[in-house]
Amino acid sequence: MAKVNRLCAMFMVSVLAAGVGGCSFLPEEEVYPAAPVMQSYEMITYEQTPVLRGDLILEEKITCRYVANVKESAAFSYTGEKIDGIYVEEGQEVKAGELLAALEDNGLREQILEQEYLIKTLQLKKEHLKQDQELEKEQLDAWETQGTQEYEEALGALLRRYELAQQELEDSLYIEGRKLSQMQEESQDRKLYAGIGGTVLYVQKMTAGQTSVTGETIAVIADMSTNAFTVTGKDAQYFPVGTECIIEINKQPYEAVSVEASQIGITEEQKEETAYLQLIVPDPTLENGDKGTVTVVLEESLDTLYVDKRAVQTAEGRQFVYVLNEEGLRVMQDVTCGLEVKNYMEITGGLLEGDSVILD
Repeated sequence: MAKVNRLCAMFMVSVLAAGVGGCSFLPEEEVYPAAPVMQSYEMITYEQTPVLRGDLILEEKITCRYVANVKESAAFSYTGEKIDGIYVEEGQEVKAGELLAALEDNGLREQILEQEYLIKTLQLKKEHLKQDQELEKEQLDAWETQGTQEYEEALGALLRRYELAQQELEDSLYIEGRKLSQMQEESQDRKLYAGIGGTVLYVQKMTAGQTSVTGETIAVIADMSTNAFTVTGKDAQYFPVGTECIIEINKQPYEAVSVEASQIGITEEQKEETAYLQLIVPDPTLENGDKGTVTVVLEESLDTLYVDKRAVQTAEGRQFVYVLNEEGLRVMQDVTCGLEVKNYMEITGGLLEGDSVILD
């Protein structure tokens, strides 16, 4: 019995020794993860600007220089035609439209009168043609029974005949009318009229039997009360003839309109790349060389969306802005841009009025 007890004691010692040095029969103690370290972050703020709606107008200020008076040279467009007369003298005041000189008409006036009479005769024939047609139809109605084949054939022939006659008259009126217009134009071309009112500065001395030379100056008129400003170089393209504008001179606005170079005595060789702005109301206090400025609208976009152009960026052919999403994070937003004016960029797509975009 004592022997058995010693064996049991030895077994327990062996088991305990094995548990200490090797695998244990007891469960391992659970290891918990380390507590997270809490850190605080600052909220990032961005400078933003709104998407606005309004007008974008791209302008440029053009400098112009004052010219004291307007001159006009009068010359015939025919060569070798006998001059009938020059009807003005140097120093004479003339009005616009006044006759200055004329070529002999070589019977053109009588031809015009005859042509006018011919046209009136054709017009009367045309007016009477309808009456003749009605009268002949009444006679046909009296001779033939309406609705019969003979009546219908006769009526058809009558209508065709008058239709043909009317067409011939209309053709004749057109042809003769064209002839009359050409005669009248030639008659006008054989006369020189003052294109402006002013003072006659020069008159060609006329000799007996003198004939015309195309482009040769017959008279020069200057309107000393009219003035003009010149714009030279590439800026002249902004002022085609007839363009109305406002010239600012010493902070005073003047209404003006672009005129032909010939109205101020400028030749073809001199007027290249030059525009002439004539004041609507002359100002006698202006002097040669005075400068003015004209504000020209190069391009405009009205009632459009725009933003501060600093918000718009370009990369790899794309234009975009940065905006804040619902979570407050900065995200990229593609946009389509249009006109750029000073500090603003037109937005034609990608944003709505009232949206906010980030400046930096």
